[in-house]
Amino acid sequence: MKYAYIIYNSITFASRVKREAARSFCWCSMLQTPGEISTNGCSYSIRCKVEDVPKVAAVSSRLNIQIKGIYLSRQEQGKVTYEPYDLS
Repeated sequence: MKYAYIIYNSITFASRVKREAARSFCWCSMLQTPGEISTNGCSYSIRCKVEDVPKVAAVSSRLNIQIKGIYLSRQEQGKVTYEPYDLS
């Protein structure tokens, strides 16, 4: 299954979005951003199903919390790869 990682600047921002998204519509988890996609230092991500990305992005926008990046993960032969995801 493919998952999306939506990256935020801080654990506080990620936590706010996760809490609101979980209340409203979807399963998601919060974790430290994997090193392969972390742009500069410590950041936190919300991991959700790919089909929930637009909903999580809408929650972020409503809370006025900026998204640093969005990546899709795929596991093939035991190795996880990431590819950028474009909301537009």
